[in-house]
Amino acid sequence: MASSQKLVLFAMNEKGCAVLRSLIDSVGADSLAAVVAQQDLAVERDYFRDIVDLAASTGIRTLARGEPLPPHSFSVAVGWRFMIPTEPRLVVFHDSLLPRYRGFAPLVNALINGEPAIGVTALWGAERYDAGPIIDQAAIAVSYPLAVRDATTALIPLYQQLANDIVQRLLAGEEVIGYEQDESKATYSIWRDEDDYLVDWTQDAGYIARFIDAVGSPYRGACAHVGPRTVRILQAEAVSADLTLEIRHPGKVFSISDGIPTIVCGEGLVRLLAVSDATTGEPLLPWTRLRARFSCIPSPR
Repeated sequence: MASSQKLVLFAMNEKGCAVLRSLIDSVGADSLAAVVAQQDLAVERDYFRDIVDLAASTGIRTLARGEPLPPHSFSVAVGWRFMIPTEPRLVVFHDSLLPRYRGFAPLVNALINGEPAIGVTALWGAERYDAGPIIDQAAIAVSYPLAVRDATTALIPLYQQLANDIVQRLLAGEEVIGYEQDESKATYSIWRDEDDYLVDWTQDAGYIARFIDAVGSPYRGACAHVGPRTVRILQAEAVSADLTLEIRHPGKVFSISDGIPTIVCGEGLVRLLAVSDATTGEPLLPWTRLRARFSCIPSPR
């Protein structure tokens, strides 16, 4: 697409790589003045090398975060985790249906909460994060169980569709005006760290199963302490029928069947289908210890 307009793409992770590939196909590599790429140590595979190699193969200049940008008309941020304070015409892609879930890890938190729909919002960058005018949104209905990797895969076509449409309009010189968000409906999604991978066994079984799915691959995975050992819980399912327990002890192993432990929750039970050592990655199933407690607090050695 011949145009005097140029864009800079800030791209991270699988979504950033997918949008870069889609833009190359839809508007041509010549429309991208540069791609700014950044590694992400918080995920198993961050697609950094894929982004850099794809840009290089099509002659697009690749820059590191903080490097001076070449002349451009506007910029687009996809999967980007850092503030971009100096870009006056910045289109931001956000992993939620704004104004809900402004902030960090919106998809993870939406999956934990069991939202019936997930989606993507394209908005103009603003001084307050994720509060700028909305350009467009796309959503899909979902059902559970749903792993975060599968949710991300389902969202990628929405990212590509929105990015292609908005970038084509901006490259054509069209004035793209967003609409203001309804502040009365705004909610916020807080950043997550290693402590937030710990399972809260006092929650109900459905919540815990969604939590384990939501923080799984490509993230580190839900964790718990069993004695002094830290374990990763990579797959689990809620048990359909609860039992009447005289006194509940969330986190304790209730039973073991074919090496699969069933754990007491604040309400209901969960079966742990894949468990590994957090340090070595060694699989810990089949499980054999009935008198074991999965806890948020490590026991002393």
